[in-house]
Amino acid sequence: MQKGLEVALTLAALFAASVSEAAGSAAVSSAVAAHEENCASGAGRECFNAGSAYEAGVGAPRDLRRAFSLYKKGCALKDGKSCHNLGILYKAGAGEPQSKQLAAKTFEQACGLNEAQSCLTLGSIYEKGEGVPKSERKAAALYVRGCGLGSGLACGAAGVKYSLGRGVEKSAPRAADFYSKGCAARDGFSCGMLGNAYESGNGLEASLERAAEARERGCALDDPSSCGSLGVAYRDGRGRLQSYAKALRFFQKGCRLRDGASCEGLGSLYRDGHGVRQSYGNAIESYKLGITFGSGSSLRSLGSLYEEGKGVRQSYETAAGYYGKGCESGDGDSCLRLASLVEKGRGTAKSRTRAKELYGRACDLHAEAGCAEYAKRNISGK
Repeated sequence: MQKGLEVALTLAALFAASVSEAAGSAAVSSAVAAHEENCASGAGRECFNAGSAYEAGVGAPRDLRRAFSLYKKGCALKDGKSCHNLGILYKAGAGEPQSKQLAAKTFEQACGLNEAQSCLTLGSIYEKGEGVPKSERKAAALYVRGCGLGSGLACGAAGVKYSLGRGVEKSAPRAADFYSKGCAARDGFSCGMLGNAYESGNGLEASLERAAEARERGCALDDPSSCGSLGVAYRDGRGRLQSYAKALRFFQKGCRLRDGASCEGLGSLYRDGHGVRQSYGNAIESYKLGITFGSGSSLRSLGSLYEEGKGVRQSYETAAGYYGKGCESGDGDSCLRLASLVEKGRGTAKSRTRAKELYGRACDLHAEAGCAEYAKRNISGK
């Protein structure tokens, strides 16, 4: 009886396996099957098409090992997209054990096959030294190549290299040229950086109108800093752009895109009632959101409400706490405000020595008033 049961269970298991195998076969669409057949005949791009189907589980069961095998074959057939996706799997350890060295080698092959995204990725690998010796020079060269192959992101990365002089000779005009190319290729970051170049006249003839045009394109492409910069321009009336309604729209979008400076700008509109009904409550909410996104200016602005007792119970101690955090984050005006409280002993221990140090830090962080206050105390010796 026991033996008969075992035989029955074995037969049932075999039947289930055959059904499962048939179902797996049936799950492969005719299109994917055709891609695989063409891949076997030596068409590299078809290997990529089949591998993508298995990787995504579209038209075929999701099978990373099968995808890996297909990409590997496509790469051997010199298909750049296959090499790129193979590099991604090597880098992530999907389908095969992780190998940063093999990932870098595969991206290099793909870049050589004119795969722009691979040049960008390989540039980042050299910049970080992942599986290869760290090299700013090679990273910059790869970004330039990726830009030439049409990657807007690579253009932006190349622009940063020339802006900072990392791996290349520093050149504001060349940086601006790469940002212009990146913006034309629909990279929002590049548009934002191009806007900065036009505003400062760094590498380009200064033009607030062109700065606004570049940033509007960047914001439309969901670059958070472009939205925030536009909000500031429309709020403060830079380049004849004054419009609180537009400032509100751009700050709101930037804040939704997790740009802390945009959230702080939005809070400023609520605080002053510009373009919206005045509301300290909404201002505080916006500042807190900005703090969540790492905005030092939001810490300072929230601290100022506590210092002045607007919308909250007045507290020098709480204000000093926010100013201190803002100063630590690199916001010069936070250091300046904290120095004033420290000098007067409001909400914190009174100390002329510490106040002078804070004025100096504010100056180092480009808060001009901090430079003047530090100079006064340095001259007087107090």
